[in-house]
Amino acid sequence: MHFFEQLNCGYENVLVFKVSKDLFLTEKDILLFCAYVPPVGSPFYDDRVASNGILLLEQCIIDTLQKYSDCYLMLCGDLNARTGTVNPCSFHDPRNVQSDIRKLRASQDQTINAFGKSLLSLCVSFDLTIVNGNLIGDNPGGFTFLSANGNSVVDYHIISNDLLHICQCLRLAASPLSPHMCLEMDLETNKVDDTLTSEVAMGQKRIEWDERSSELFSNRLRTCLASNGIVGQIHDPNVEIDVDLATDGLTECLVEAADFMSKIVVPNKSTSFKFPWFDKECAIAKRKLNSLLHKYTRSLSISDRRQFILGRNKYKYLIRTKKKEYRSKTATVLQNALSNQDQFWKLIKQLNGSKYSCCRITAEEWYEHFVKLFEGNNSSQKEMLSLSRSPNREPKQFDGSDLNSDITEYEIISAIKKLKNNKATGPDLVMSEMLKSSVRVLIPYLVHLFNIIFSTGKFPVSWSKSIIVPIHKHGCLTNPDNFRGISLTSIFSKVFTHILNSRLQSWADDYDLIAEEQGGFRRGYSTIDNIYILHEVVKQHLNRKKKLYVAFIDFRKAFDTVRRQALWIALENNGIVGNMANILKGIYESVKSCVRCSKGRTEFFPCPNGLKQGCNLSPTLFLYLVNEITKEIVQKGKHGVQLMPDLTELFLLLFADDIVLIGDTVVGLQNQLNTLVQKAEECGLYINQDKSKVMVFRLGGHLAHHEKWYVGNTRLEVVNEYKYLGMMFSTKLCTNTSLSDLALRGKSAAIQIIRTLFKLGTVSPEIWFKMFDAQVQPTLLYGAEIWGLSCSDIIESVHLFFMKRYLNVSSRTPNTLVYGELGRFPLSVNATIRCVKYWLKILGMPLSRYPRKVYQMLLSRNTEGENWVTVVKAALIRYGFEQEWSRQIVHDDRALIRILRQRLIEEFDNEWSRKLVERPRFALYATFKTDRCLETYLRVCTLQHFRNTIIRFRLGISEISVHRYRYRDDVHSLICPSCQEEEEDEIHVLLQCPVYEDLRVKHLGDERNPPNVNTFVKLLSAKNESTIKCVISLLHSVMKRRNDNLSM
Repeated sequence: MHFFEQLNCGYENVLVFKVSKDLFLTEKDILLFCAYVPPVGSPFYDDRVASNGILLLEQCIIDTLQKYSDCYLMLCGDLNARTGTVNPCSFHDPRNVQSDIRKLRASQDQTINAFGKSLLSLCVSFDLTIVNGNLIGDNPGGFTFLSANGNSVVDYHIISNDLLHICQCLRLAASPLSPHMCLEMDLETNKVDDTLTSEVAMGQKRIEWDERSSELFSNRLRTCLASNGIVGQIHDPNVEIDVDLATDGLTECLVEAADFMSKIVVPNKSTSFKFPWFDKECAIAKRKLNSLLHKYTRSLSISDRRQFILGRNKYKYLIRTKKKEYRSKTATVLQNALSNQDQFWKLIKQLNGSKYSCCRITAEEWYEHFVKLFEGNNSSQKEMLSLSRSPNREPKQFDGSDLNSDITEYEIISAIKKLKNNKATGPDLVMSEMLKSSVRVLIPYLVHLFNIIFSTGKFPVSWSKSIIVPIHKHGCLTNPDNFRGISLTSIFSKVFTHILNSRLQSWADDYDLIAEEQGGFRRGYSTIDNIYILHEVVKQHLNRKKKLYVAFIDFRKAFDTVRRQALWIALENNGIVGNMANILKGIYESVKSCVRCSKGRTEFFPCPNGLKQGCNLSPTLFLYLVNEITKEIVQKGKHGVQLMPDLTELFLLLFADDIVLIGDTVVGLQNQLNTLVQKAEECGLYINQDKSKVMVFRLGGHLAHHEKWYVGNTRLEVVNEYKYLGMMFSTKLCTNTSLSDLALRGKSAAIQIIRTLFKLGTVSPEIWFKMFDAQVQPTLLYGAEIWGLSCSDIIESVHLFFMKRYLNVSSRTPNTLVYGELGRFPLSVNATIRCVKYWLKILGMPLSRYPRKVYQMLLSRNTEGENWVTVVKAALIRYGFEQEWSRQIVHDDRALIRILRQRLIEEFDNEWSRKLVERPRFALYATFKTDRCLETYLRVCTLQHFRNTIIRFRLGISEISVHRYRYRDDVHSLICPSCQEEEEDEIHVLLQCPVYEDLRVKHLGDERNPPNVNTFVKLLSAKNESTIKCVISLLHSVMKRRNDNLSM
């Protein structure tokens, strides 16, 4: 039992163990929950706050994580939840499809009950995977409960996604004495020894920038530049410059000037995790304790044992003190950083400490994976020749003077200003801070050097090298395909390519080169535009009881497989020739990369195909390439959607490589698919047939026999739901389906924040809700521009969950009181504002934009039934903006939004006040709570058990009789158990009960008199911190004495 420690969770039918990370060599300890959940309708729930055992289990997990926040999770037991074949792991993938984890689990039980839905929600919220039906040995997903009345799967093994790599096998074994089967799971470790370059093994140089030393750095740089002969030749027009020598010399000068800020970092071979509060004093104490233990184990003497126990107690006290100091200090620093966004989120990132580990994949595996990925399939000369000679691809005539003009000082300075600080460096170690602090020193050199590179088309070799950092996307951590590579390149390369990218973007905008169907990587375009277009086009078809056929296309590693020869032809077709074309080819002439692993880097390898990940140019170059495909589909498209009253026919929508093909007939959609496949393969883009899906939007009924679509010889799957650009679409365009998915993801994000903030103990409400508003609210309100005026109770339920979690109260606590204590208002206010803001954005769009065309179509059909336009119109009229709607012109957008926000909040405040007056239960609360605002005591009181007392007392959910038995007819149950004289209500407890008089004298003094309603209201509504602390201390002492008396 050395690896196991049983924890006291305080919940019936649940055992909790903390499993040491040393057992499976994981990065964190594991919390193992062994649970039994009584079935639906069990008498167990008669006197419980919830009738859903899974929700009680969720509460148990959250409460345990409050003490042990940085742990993985394992759940097992009879949960009486039937989850069918749904795999919660798939919800973490943007398209609901993963490469190594099935979207559907194998299961002989196809039923999903109420507890099953709650269990799936719990798994998504805590990033868990159901092991049943996902591992070898349980491929059939066999029944775990066998009885004469039927069979089911109700017994589970559930684990954190990050522990999937240690799960090897799940077996079902018969249990003769029980209808439940035994579930046996094999867990193994997977240690990997990376093979790295000798350079890495010795350590790497790293520069830690200090802004206070920027002037010293600039002076040192001037000296280095003056003494470097090669760099000095950059200015001389009579000397032919070798760009490789010049860039290397410039880099050496910068690194040498910053040498006083550098240090050598040796890869850490230890797998142990060091807590942030564990300092040198703790390490010394631990070594001393180990020494005492070693001494005792050798002597076994009583005196040595006493010394060891004494040392252990001191060590425990030291650890508790260090933890407390760390929590208090970090919370204070966070509170002070609320006004400094960069510092605040930097601290949160450090607090999270959640880093993926790629140590389970060897350096050799990474090397082979990326080499194979970038090799791709080289196109034949015949394919490229046919592409370039296509009659539809004749090069256009443009004036390229702006595109190919000399690079200016202004362009370089603008590019340097846009560099972000605190970013990882490329192979050359040059940081953005270096360039920003010395821009005036460097600018003469950079202007000449950049123009030499631009005019000759020779890209420096050192700029062509990059470090690939694998970032985990989803799925098993042992599969390289579940990672995407981000490239770290030279900072000079970033500045240079930023200038090229700005010119290419301006070129596309000036000549209107990118098709309107494309919304990705374009200024003024967003995912919401595409979602809005698709949503409203589908809705119009459903309103007319017509079907619409849509194919959602996914490419396999799109950026990594691009054929560069096809890219050069696409650029030429769009008038990009001369210096710009030559330097773009020069950039990709000799691309080399290495992979940064957990313990260093691999060797460099060539990348003959694809676009550079992390390069400024890659998104824009990809747009130019895909634009050729778009034009082909539009030209050859059949049976698209007419955007009446305009003559535009819509065949597809794109957002970067996310493509939606549209047809109002089966033949039309197949035609679009055929054209896409042919042209995409010419460009080196290949459709992922497993992840590409088709949806038939309809009001009901089965698919017809002929409603089938193919990519090559492979038939595409027709699905009833698909998540497009983060928004869930269903065949009937059900809003509740979309909102349920958002709520699920929002609750998952909320729980991750709660787990992070639990590490600090009690934090201020400002920090708590700043995290919510920044990280959870955007998830919950995603797409509110479309659905924001609909009923969003399921979205608000996550907001309420987060608020009640902060107050540490049950889910049954009245929402009205929670809003009042925290001064929050519903998310529907912000959802409405986002919807109206989007209306304003559409009004400002040119008539050529597709969202504007769709808007005009809806305007022309506003009498045919409810649509987005009619809903927005009704909202604007309701809140007093009828004239703005009638004119379809708003002169001051900000003023309209400001007034709308005020009216929405006023409407909620009026409703909140009305509920306080109408509900008898809130009568006393309404006497001391007259306005909806954040209560001061939540900032003042930092001790959790004291806060719990005052919160429960104020909200009417404490242990006193009037709170527990308010709905009973038996008046005797309301008598004060301490004095046995009067009814135990709030005023009696705080001011009148004689048993607590000495406590009142101690904490309140003269403020306790007279003991009536007015004094009660004055004390509970106090804003003075001293009075608040006295009231809280009194209440805590009173409740403690009351409980002690009752337990006698």
